[in-house]
Amino acid sequence: MKRFLRASCWASHSSKWRSYPIATAVLELFTYHALRCQALQCNVPMCRHLRGQVLL
Repeated sequence: MKRFLRASCWASHSSKWRSYPIATAVLELFTYHALRCQALQCNVPMCRHLRGQVLL
């Protein structure tokens, strides 16, 4: 799972990859996690970045 998350994070820089439905699902997963994460040192890619970017 950790490898998948890292690969998805890396692939998110590709406009072609972002056009796939899986990209939207992964972004929603990252955002869901970031909203609920309480860890100071989280291993989920982009957790801290998304936590600061999410608009409620």
